[in-house]
Amino acid sequence: MLALATLPAFAQNDVSIRLLKPQTNDIFGPGQSFNFEVVIKNVGTQDVTVQDTVIYFPTVNGNNLITVNPTTGDTSIVAFGFTGPLNAGDSVVRSQSFGGLTLGGNPGGTVSYCGLVDVVGPNWRSVTEDDENNNISCSAVTYQPGGTVSINELFTRNGAELQLQDNSYFAAGRYHVEVDNVSAAQAEMSFVDLTGRTVSTVLLNPNGGQIRQILSVPALSQGVYLAVLKLDGQVRSTRKFFVR
Repeated sequence: MLALATLPAFAQNDVSIRLLKPQTNDIFGPGQSFNFEVVIKNVGTQDVTVQDTVIYFPTVNGNNLITVNPTTGDTSIVAFGFTGPLNAGDSVVRSQSFGGLTLGGNPGGTVSYCGLVDVVGPNWRSVTEDDENNNISCSAVTYQPGGTVSINELFTRNGAELQLQDNSYFAAGRYHVEVDNVSAAQAEMSFVDLTGRTVSTVLLNPNGGQIRQILSVPALSQGVYLAVLKLDGQVRSTRKFFVR
């Protein structure tokens, strides 16, 4: 008689985000208060436990946003997080209020405002989510410049002036810099954690309108980091990467 063996079931890691606010066709700009509101849902079978952290943050036209301390002038990347539990099938609504948004160099018009989500922790280390397309949700909103900047204001230093192509990526403990359409003579890459602390900064060598370098980064603890590219002293690109 043949015996049938039951194969063990493997948990699927998958969280999704849905942007509630701002909504498509909403209008905002300097001094115009608005909410960043999202629904985050665990659509997989792997629970987010009290040892795991859910991180979510906004972008505009693919650029991370910052806040500026009105007293010190210090800047911080805008990102939020919370620890579990967020069990399989559960969802939460998170909302953050801001006094306005200033997009450097943007003349106004339609922009893409997105919310992104990721999870870090022992249950989410070295895994590929079942569906990574649901880690981002966007709305086409209208940006109107010219208002009065408030205290609780969001900024981006890129806006519409960003034209270069940054396809850099992090793999196996190294950061692979692949940037095209570079017109600057000087370039540098900084690695920043979500508290706004710069972990390290490396000078780059533009050559023929391109940058192709492989950078060894310092030993980083598990979490989300930003690779901030400066050209001639100006921030021109930010890219998120994960250390698991």
